[in-house]
Amino acid sequence: MITVREIRVGDLVSYNDKAWYIKGIELEELKLERNNKIIQVSPNEVSPILLTEDLLLKIGFEASEQGCDQSRPYREYNYNGIVLNLFLLNEPIILYCPDDTFKGSTVSYSRPPLKYVHQLQNLFYVLTGKELELPF
Repeated sequence: MITVREIRVGDLVSYNDKAWYIKGIELEELKLERNNKIIQVSPNEVSPILLTEDLLLKIGFEASEQGCDQSRPYREYNYNGIVLNLFLLNEPIILYCPDDTFKGSTVSYSRPPLKYVHQLQNLFYVLTGKELELPF
Protein backbone atom coordinates (compact mmCIF):
# COMPACT_ATOMS: atom_id res chain seq x y z
CA MET A 1 0.00 0.00 0.00
CA ILE A 2 1.15 3.54 -0.77
CA THR A 3 0.16 6.63 1.17
CA VAL A 4 -0.78 9.78 -0.74
CA ARG A 5 1.96 11.80 0.98
CA GLU A 6 4.77 9.66 -0.50
CA ILE A 7 3.77 9.90 -4.17
CA ARG A 8 3.64 12.63 -6.77
CA VAL A 9 2.27 13.11 -10.26
CA GLY A 10 4.33 11.09 -12.72
CA ASP A 11 5.17 8.26 -10.33
CA LEU A 12 4.77 4.69 -11.54
CA VAL A 13 2.58 2.41 -9.41
CA SER A 14 0.85 -0.94 -9.73
CA TYR A 15 -2.91 -1.32 -10.12
CA ASN A 16 -4.42 -4.74 -10.92
CA ASP A 17 -0.88 -6.07 -11.46
CA LYS A 18 -0.14 -3.54 -14.22
CA ALA A 19 2.07 -0.45 -14.22
CA TRP A 20 0.18 2.88 -14.27
CA TYR A 21 1.38 6.49 -14.11
CA ILE A 22 -0.15 8.82 -11.52
CA LYS A 23 -1.76 11.74 -13.35
CA GLY A 24 -3.65 13.35 -10.45
CA ILE A 25 -3.71 13.15 -6.67
CA GLU A 26 -6.58 14.02 -4.40
CA LEU A 27 -7.24 13.11 -0.80
CA GLU A 28 -9.63 10.27 -1.58
CA GLU A 29 -8.67 9.33 -5.14
CA LEU A 30 -5.87 8.97 -7.65
CA LYS A 31 -6.07 9.46 -11.40
CA LEU A 32 -4.01 6.84 -13.21
CA GLU A 33 -2.99 6.61 -16.85
CA ARG A 34 -1.96 3.62 -18.95
CA ASN A 35 -2.00 3.45 -22.76
CA ASN A 36 -3.88 6.79 -22.98
CA LYS A 37 -6.64 5.45 -20.70
CA ILE A 38 -7.33 7.42 -17.49
CA ILE A 39 -9.11 5.87 -14.51
CA GLN A 40 -9.87 6.99 -10.97
CA VAL A 41 -9.11 4.70 -8.03
CA SER A 42 -8.72 4.86 -4.28
CA PRO A 43 -5.14 5.19 -3.01
CA ASN A 44 -5.74 1.91 -1.15
CA GLU A 45 -6.09 0.11 -4.48
CA VAL A 46 -2.57 0.85 -5.73
CA SER A 47 0.69 -0.65 -4.60
CA PRO A 48 4.36 0.18 -5.09
CA ILE A 49 6.49 -1.50 -7.74
CA LEU A 50 9.51 -3.26 -6.28
CA LEU A 51 12.82 -1.83 -7.51
CA THR A 52 14.88 -4.66 -8.98
CA GLU A 53 18.06 -4.84 -11.01
CA ASP A 54 15.99 -5.84 -14.05
CA LEU A 55 13.89 -2.70 -13.67
CA LEU A 56 16.97 -0.50 -13.24
CA LEU A 57 18.32 -1.88 -16.50
CA LYS A 58 14.96 -1.47 -18.24
CA ILE A 59 14.77 2.17 -17.04
CA GLY A 60 18.10 2.80 -18.71
CA PHE A 61 20.69 2.37 -15.97
CA GLU A 62 23.78 0.54 -17.18
CA ALA A 63 25.50 -1.85 -14.79
CA SER A 64 29.21 -1.31 -14.60
CA GLU A 65 31.54 -2.31 -11.83
CA GLN A 66 31.05 -4.26 -8.67
CA GLY A 67 33.09 -3.44 -5.64
CA CYS A 68 33.37 -3.27 -1.92
CA ASP A 69 33.30 -0.14 0.23
CA GLN A 70 34.20 -0.60 3.89
CA SER A 71 33.29 -4.30 3.67
CA ARG A 72 29.94 -3.56 2.02
CA PRO A 73 29.49 -5.05 -1.45
CA TYR A 74 27.92 -2.78 -4.04
CA ARG A 75 26.99 -2.65 -7.69
CA GLU A 76 27.42 0.54 -9.68
CA TYR A 77 24.91 1.74 -12.29
CA ASN A 78 25.19 4.72 -14.64
CA TYR A 79 22.29 6.77 -15.96
CA ASN A 80 22.98 9.80 -18.19
CA GLY A 81 26.13 10.75 -16.30
CA ILE A 82 24.73 9.97 -12.87
CA VAL A 83 26.34 7.12 -10.98
CA LEU A 84 24.17 5.07 -8.64
CA ASN A 85 25.86 2.76 -6.15
CA LEU A 86 23.54 0.14 -4.74
CA PHE A 87 24.73 -1.48 -1.57
CA LEU A 88 23.54 -5.05 -1.49
CA LEU A 89 22.73 -5.52 2.19
CA ASN A 90 19.82 -3.09 2.53
CA GLU A 91 22.38 -0.34 3.02
CA PRO A 92 22.35 3.23 1.68
CA ILE A 93 22.05 4.13 -1.95
CA ILE A 94 24.57 6.75 -3.02
CA LEU A 95 24.05 8.95 -6.06
CA TYR A 96 27.08 10.65 -7.61
CA CYS A 97 26.64 13.31 -10.27
CA PRO A 98 29.88 14.18 -12.08
CA ASP A 99 28.46 17.18 -13.94
CA ASP A 100 27.58 20.59 -12.52
CA THR A 101 24.44 19.31 -10.80
CA PHE A 102 26.36 18.84 -7.56
CA LYS A 103 29.74 20.11 -8.76
CA GLY A 104 31.24 16.62 -8.56
CA SER A 105 30.20 16.00 -4.98
CA THR A 106 28.75 12.78 -3.64
CA VAL A 107 25.26 12.87 -2.21
CA SER A 108 24.45 10.14 0.29
CA TYR A 109 20.93 8.97 0.85
CA SER A 110 20.52 6.36 3.50
CA ARG A 111 17.13 6.15 5.13
CA PRO A 112 14.67 4.81 4.43
CA PRO A 113 16.29 2.43 1.96
CA LEU A 114 14.93 2.71 -1.57
CA LYS A 115 12.78 -0.31 -2.25
CA TYR A 116 10.30 0.93 -4.85
CA VAL A 117 10.36 2.58 -8.27
CA HIS A 118 8.38 5.64 -7.12
CA GLN A 119 10.94 6.27 -4.35
CA LEU A 120 13.77 6.26 -6.90
CA GLN A 121 11.76 8.59 -9.18
CA ASN A 122 11.14 11.03 -6.34
CA LEU A 123 14.73 11.00 -5.06
CA PHE A 124 16.07 11.42 -8.59
CA TYR A 125 13.84 14.46 -9.10
CA VAL A 126 14.78 16.04 -5.77
CA LEU A 127 18.49 15.62 -6.43
CA THR A 128 18.60 16.55 -10.13
CA GLY A 129 15.49 18.64 -10.81
CA LYS A 130 14.78 16.29 -13.72
CA GLU A 131 12.27 13.52 -14.22
CA LEU A 132 13.58 9.97 -14.42
CA GLU A 133 12.44 8.82 -17.86
CA LEU A 134 10.73 5.44 -17.76
CA PRO A 135 10.12 3.24 -20.81
CA PHE A 136 6.62 2.16 -19.77
